[in-house]
Amino acid sequence: MQKTYRGIRIALAAMIVGTTACSNADAPKEKSPAAKQEAGAATGAPADPFGKYDKPVTINIGKSVDPTDKSLPAGDTPESNQYTRYVKERLNIEPKMMWQAATGKDYDQKVNLSIASSDLPDTMIVNDTRLRQMVKAGQLADLTEVYNQYASPR
Repeated sequence: MQKTYRGIRIALAAMIVGTTACSNADAPKEKSPAAKQEAGAATGAPADPFGKYDKPVTINIGKSVDPTDKSLPAGDTPESNQYTRYVKERLNIEPKMMWQAATGKDYDQKVNLSIASSDLPDTMIVNDTRLRQMVKAGQLADLTEVYNQYASPR
């Protein structure tokens, strides 16, 4: 159960970082040694749920990629770009592509295969139908307690 909540916390942190990446005001502060110790040496988790982890944490991502999109700066890729470097630097979270597929039917097929095989990435975008499939298959955790504890008042 603790592993599930930790994974959820990581995913929530990654999503929040993605929406605040352009703002230094919301950037996590470096933790003092006492604060890091208070967080729990066994898990390496920060006391602040949006702080930097002591040990690197990897989250696996299923991603749709538009093969015609040339908007990334030279040298950047879907696996290594401004966002992924920011998350690594600020949180010590390393996003890894578990799989990627072209948008549309290719992506839908990858999502369906992941659900059917129960080989799910930590994050991927699903529609309402697929979400219901995952709920029926018992592949999702109830986030009520995590949300109540960690959600920003904003």
